[in-house]
Amino acid sequence: MEAITEIPKLGRRKVPLHEKHYGRNELIAAYIYRDTKQSRTRKQVSSHIQVLKNTRKEDLARKLCYCQHEHKCIHH
Repeated sequence: MEAITEIPKLGRRKVPLHEKHYGRNELIAAYIYRDTKQSRTRKQVSSHIQVLKNTRKEDLARKLCYCQHEHKCIHH
């Protein structure tokens, strides 16, 4: 969950890094590998995010809002 909140949504944009362009899910996979040494593909990351979105929708929305709006979001 930490990587999801730290790496913002990029839409169709890619981030250039070491002469290659990476999408958000690839960056999250790299983050996971760096912290856990467990390799994940971008598709595995995408699938897991989708599952999290469906099962923990409210919690995930709260964390994303907190990250993106810097304490300015109010949930009811």
